[in-house]
Amino acid sequence: MGQITLAYHGCDITTRDDLVTGLIRNLRSSTNEYDWLGDGSYYFENDSTRALQYAKYTANHPTLNLTKVPIGTPAVVGVVLDVSRWLDMTTQEGIDNYRIALRTLLTGFAATGKPPPANTAAFSGDADLIHRSLDRAVYELIHSLRATELANGMAEGDASKVVDMAPYQATRGAFKQGLQVGATSSVHEGNHVQIALRDVNCVRGWFLVPGDKLMDSAERTLADEKKAVAKTAATKAKRRVRPPLKS
Repeated sequence: MGQITLAYHGCDITTRDDLVTGLIRNLRSSTNEYDWLGDGSYYFENDSTRALQYAKYTANHPTLNLTKVPIGTPAVVGVVLDVSRWLDMTTQEGIDNYRIALRTLLTGFAATGKPPPANTAAFSGDADLIHRSLDRAVYELIHSLRATELANGMAEGDASKVVDMAPYQATRGAFKQGLQVGATSSVHEGNHVQIALRDVNCVRGWFLVPGDKLMDSAERTLADEKKAVAKTAATKAKRRVRPPLKS
């Protein structure tokens, strides 16, 4: 057994119920350019309140397209994770891994003459630079380099290297976000720890946050309608506005 961790995912209420009842077994891995910890399904560690805040913000700002699946009715679902192999960015080992991979990435881009990816604002006023393409590229490189070492170990028959280079099952990182709580405070209003789960076999079960309950059929119908409206709004936001034809 690995490290048991409780985590929470902000989502549409229909997704919550489908996970808890087993209609959906697991969340799909997210592979967007703004997924800062790399590929995986994303969770807030030990913080259902922060997960719900995120779901509500996403639902109230559909044109920002902050989630791949639009949210009509904000909700949060809990998950029990059993992870043995972490890429943990709250540890010195994780930071050292990041530093080495970043150096390798920047050297590679310098050799090609192309600019490296950068962390950028997702929308006007985004001081947190939510679209963290640079971070994503670094984490994906770490996983890639580890996979290469694992393949080499298998080819060489090096059992020790095979064990040491087994794939990371999840990436964990602290995200500093929002305004400072006080003028000289090191605490920011939106600080949280996120997890990007790469190995769905680490999921031990889904649960409702205390006080929540599954929807009845009438509530489900209404939730499906709200989700459809949110999807339409998100689709319209993604449509490109064609420039006028030149006369």
